[in-house]
Amino acid sequence: MKIKQMKWLAMFLLLSLHGIMSAAVDDDKTGTIRGLVIDANSGEPIEYATIAVYDAQNNVVTGTVTDVKGVFKVSGLNWGVYHLQLSFMGYDAHRVENLSVTNDKPSHNLGTVRLAANTEKLNEVEVVAERKQFEYKIDKKVVNVSGQATAASMTAIEVLENVPSVKVDVEGNVSLRGSGGFTVLIDGKPSILDASDALRQIPASAIDNIEIITNPSVKFEPDGTAGIINVITKKNKLLGVSGQAAVNAGMYGTYGGDALLNYRHKKVNYIFGGDYNRRVFPGENENERRSVVGDQTNYLISKGEGERDMRMWGLRGGVEVDFNPKNSMTLSARMGGRDMIMESPQSFHEFNDAGLDNRYSSLENWHRQGQFYALNGTYVRQFAQKGHQVSTQFNISHRDATEESSNEKTSDGTLLEKRRNLEDGPGDRAELKIDYTLPFSETNKLEAGYQGRWESESDETALENWDLLSGAWVPNAQYGNNTEGEQQIHGLYAMYAGMWRKFGYQAGLRGETTRRTISSNLSAQQFELDRFDLYPTLHLSLQLPWEQQLMGGYSRRIQRTHGWMLEPFITWVNAYYVRQGNADLEPEFIDSYELGYVKQFENAFVSFEAYHRVTHNKVENLQRQWEGDPSGNILMGQPFNVGKDYSTGLELSINLRQLKWWEVNLMGNLYNYEVTGSAGGKDFSNQTFNWGARLNNTFKVARLHQLQFNGQFNSPTATAQGEVHGYYSFDAAYRVDLFKRKLSAVVQARDLFATGKRISTTEGENFYTWSKWGMKAPLVSMTLTYRFNNYMPKRMTNRNGGEDIMNEGGEF
Repeated sequence: MKIKQMKWLAMFLLLSLHGIMSAAVDDDKTGTIRGLVIDANSGEPIEYATIAVYDAQNNVVTGTVTDVKGVFKVSGLNWGVYHLQLSFMGYDAHRVENLSVTNDKPSHNLGTVRLAANTEKLNEVEVVAERKQFEYKIDKKVVNVSGQATAASMTAIEVLENVPSVKVDVEGNVSLRGSGGFTVLIDGKPSILDASDALRQIPASAIDNIEIITNPSVKFEPDGTAGIINVITKKNKLLGVSGQAAVNAGMYGTYGGDALLNYRHKKVNYIFGGDYNRRVFPGENENERRSVVGDQTNYLISKGEGERDMRMWGLRGGVEVDFNPKNSMTLSARMGGRDMIMESPQSFHEFNDAGLDNRYSSLENWHRQGQFYALNGTYVRQFAQKGHQVSTQFNISHRDATEESSNEKTSDGTLLEKRRNLEDGPGDRAELKIDYTLPFSETNKLEAGYQGRWESESDETALENWDLLSGAWVPNAQYGNNTEGEQQIHGLYAMYAGMWRKFGYQAGLRGETTRRTISSNLSAQQFELDRFDLYPTLHLSLQLPWEQQLMGGYSRRIQRTHGWMLEPFITWVNAYYVRQGNADLEPEFIDSYELGYVKQFENAFVSFEAYHRVTHNKVENLQRQWEGDPSGNILMGQPFNVGKDYSTGLELSINLRQLKWWEVNLMGNLYNYEVTGSAGGKDFSNQTFNWGARLNNTFKVARLHQLQFNGQFNSPTATAQGEVHGYYSFDAAYRVDLFKRKLSAVVQARDLFATGKRISTTEGENFYTWSKWGMKAPLVSMTLTYRFNNYMPKRMTNRNGGEDIMNEGGEF
């Protein structure tokens, strides 16, 4: 893997050199357009007026904004014919046609351009309207998240709390339509981190929008039974220097900040960003366990506090080069680190009917840290026909993670026992993608491509016990393990998409080969997997009169088993829980069906989505009493393929804006969940009807002032061995924009009434557990965001001409 990475890195550097040289060669064959924009009545210069440059086919080529003197200059234009549109909020747009940039006339000076004020728009600027909350496409939902003030100082996980189809529980666990098996992409690129770690790594203020792809096409990798969550980060493509910076602070030692800087010069756009955040979540927990050994019932009750302290940092940078209208390249890099600590002092009471009555204290510590990096490169070659292109992309990533968990028992200040578990697990991933698009008309096209993936990971674990006599750690060789795993996946796909009148269709087929090997120092056997699978997809849409749309889709996907789930040995998690993987696990396969309806009203938006999902080879982490503990209080978890599960439901999303000062978003999900199957001769079938609802309110308190109040409600849900209880919670935020919207301040409070508690029960042969966890609430924080130069919010208008002050996108 290391040799392959060096090859990729060499390619990366060669492409970078080629891009710089090509850009330099083309520089002499470019032209410029300049001018001055003023108010037609007062003669005053207009700052931040938008200059959009279109080519002969009316496609946006580039753009800029005017400076404080109203002056603009657009450079780096290739020979050709262009159109300019000059616009600013509250003014009629001005268009300049047929500007020919040639060798004979490379420069144009438009002189003074006078924009006339639009009286109607000026009167309506007091209307604060939102950028369209949801946009439905044939195979995905695009969610604008820039208006979510209640998540301003948090991460992508908190943003997802207000996204359709997504549920986030009180512990930060994310599920997509009830399933935790989904793939996270960042700007369309995979992350080597686990899904939850990848989402925690992204500050909310750095996100532009989120794509929810519950039935992805064959162009995407089929990983993730529930689909794909693609997080699109903010960028700015206007000329010059622009950017934003944000700082935040909250209760219990929470603080952080992030910054983004863009510099675009002619054909090259540079992007730099960085962030550091500390998130502290103190909480309280209670646990009860009943274990039956023979004819004796043992009880173990614990209660205590816990604090989760997460510190994350990240750096990212990239360069986008447009060599000419037919060739472009993007190179980017990310790196970061995470340091998560959890400390939990507990008091225990162990007793039974035979006279056992022990009371003692326990201190559990968990510490996980690691770093990661990722290199990405994309080259796009466009041909003469519009839309005819080939794209090549490579991704290289590495992560390392170390984990230490310890537990010590004391009674009346005397140390009884102490143990710790150590784990070290680095991983590498390389990926190559080639995508080809051949259009047959403006609405019909064929897409095909290849994707290759190479992965390797290792995991070294050790258990050490504290020797009370010598006062030193002593390794326990019985639980020392070293596992190595490698996997290669190669796939080919083809997809055809088209339109016939109002009917749209998209059908594709993907074939993949998977080869995987796992070896352990505890076993001479090498576990191998070699298989070929097909993944068909189908998407349909029908445009109906009066702004209505029907959409339907089908896809087959896979959830691959990986990590500790495949490790065939016992690992201690804490004093009363051990785990063991299962190297014979089969991957989960899913058949997903959807049918959706979308209707746009003048001041409202409604969507319904019915879905049915079947998971084959369902994997459940089943618990049982560990044979190595005679008391029966220590449980062991191990994953098994138990059979199938079924989810059939209906999602509802309503957006109402009947009043200029109040907007309502209502999202609901009703579904029946059933798991059927058995493992080890035991039936694990279960069924439950689930529902969840979210109500988001945005109030315009005054011009440039907004108040948000959100509530979420979740019903109980079944697991293979028990149930997770329902809960509800409320969040609030207040936002004000200052200094011509260059500065934004948001104060937010999460879980206002401290109702977001997680309660769960698990029951198996001879044991029963009940647990409760809740964070201290409410959590109050404040975020300040400053945008400089031309990194201003996109000014988008709604049907009433209202302005979106909540959008911090800035992308041209």
